[in-house]
Amino acid sequence: MTRTRAAGLLALLVAALVTAVTIRFNTFAPWGTDAAAYVESAHRWVAGRLLEPSPVALWAPWTVEATITTPLGFRPGLPTGTDVTEYPPGLPLLMAAALWLAGEAGPFVVAPIGAGLLVLCAYGLARQLAGPWWGLLAAVLVAISPATVGMAVQPMSDVPVTALWTLAWLMSLRPGMGASAAAGAAAAGAILIRPNTAPLAAVVIVLVLLSRPGGIRAGAAWRAATVAGLMLALGPGLVMWAQTVLYGGPFTSSYRGGWDWMFALAHVPKNLVLIPRFLTMLHSPLLFAGVATPLLMARQARGDDAVPQARLVAWSALSLALVNVLIYLPYWPYEDPAFVRFQLLPITALFVLLAGLSRHLWRFICRHFTVGLAGLALVPVVIVGAYPGALLRYPLTIRDGQQRVPLMGRYLREVLPDNAVIITHLQGGAMAHYTNAPIIRLDLIAASALDPIVADLITHGYAPVLLLGDGDEGATLAARFPDSRYRRLEWPPRARAFDVTGLSYYRVADQVLHARSQRWPVDVLRPVE
Repeated sequence: MTRTRAAGLLALLVAALVTAVTIRFNTFAPWGTDAAAYVESAHRWVAGRLLEPSPVALWAPWTVEATITTPLGFRPGLPTGTDVTEYPPGLPLLMAAALWLAGEAGPFVVAPIGAGLLVLCAYGLARQLAGPWWGLLAAVLVAISPATVGMAVQPMSDVPVTALWTLAWLMSLRPGMGASAAAGAAAAGAILIRPNTAPLAAVVIVLVLLSRPGGIRAGAAWRAATVAGLMLALGPGLVMWAQTVLYGGPFTSSYRGGWDWMFALAHVPKNLVLIPRFLTMLHSPLLFAGVATPLLMARQARGDDAVPQARLVAWSALSLALVNVLIYLPYWPYEDPAFVRFQLLPITALFVLLAGLSRHLWRFICRHFTVGLAGLALVPVVIVGAYPGALLRYPLTIRDGQQRVPLMGRYLREVLPDNAVIITHLQGGAMAHYTNAPIIRLDLIAASALDPIVADLITHGYAPVLLLGDGDEGATLAARFPDSRYRRLEWPPRARAFDVTGLSYYRVADQVLHARSQRWPVDVLRPVE
């Protein structure tokens, strides 16, 4: 009991530390597509405006199904002249609760809290598999993984959904109806965040059946599974309700490209290569060594009462990891190591199994060699934990390259006229969040259409502005619109926000003023050191 209590307190400390560190180094920026859409959706839930007005779409003849007038991460709503989020409701609802409780910073602490929960669940699972100190080992591995830290310092869904699936996994192994209900509720929450992970629910229900006294033949096990299933069904039910209300049908894809764009059998061969490659890049090939743990446990003495439960943990870890990989094999392949974020659940399961393997190695060395060599059992764990090296420092610097977005967003909130329309691409969702101004997707404008669109906006009483990032976005204007009068941006911006790179705000009307030799100061926005 003393060892268990000490290991548990240390695991709690590790969880608190990873939460504190990821809050300290959090971006607090709705940067890009996913993060901006999640944060803005949370604000819309709190304000009760899921269907946001998109007035330009009501009259503009150059819109194609109104997609050009909705920012990245959003799509046209069913009522004409509105837009809605493309993302499932689970994470925005959690963020909305945090927003209501903690204010504007609330949505950004959801992922750090999820990281702490994930660490504690990894400890609880590995403790059942191998004991308290080996559970602590698994908790530390989860806490220092760049996959955990990198996704916890941003308002993203990967850590919260993994934390909830891991909690469902842990609760499904515990006795009592309360634990069964908690397992189902956690799984429902995970499905609300990421509906495509719903097949993992089958593993949770099977675990509820197998882990109860008497096993699958006992009536108590089936009652527990029924309770878990009823709670779990809330997740798919709420997802189908949201998709019906927002997109027109319970199985209608929320994404503009539809299911065929996101999931296709043609993606499987490429992902069969990419997924193991990225996992190996992150934590070395030794990450997969824990797969041997269930096989080693099959040879343990059957008289040990703890063995069946430990075996269940080991085989369930393998099952959850495999199902999660299968879910993402048909997913759109990303040629980017960040794609490993979708495999955070398998990474956690493999850490749990690796802790079990280390315990087996420790006991084998102690039994057949000298106790002094037992430390060799920790070599695989040390390699897996230390392998990322500098990669672990990268998540702690992500915020340095995202501060220009909130700087510019808050600035534009103060200076933009009421009739402004922002023409931009990557940061459209963030600017819509900060300013509530209409957005025109620069990347969806045809090569010959930029000037007519700007002229049309001016005719209808709008003041169009350009928001361009350094590098790709600035180059795109000249390359994609070679015949546009605005392609060279010969007039200075009104403001530039800097961190690692810059973000510039141009008023279209300033081109004429500049030609008349009028000049103005450029506001420079930088993060406070």
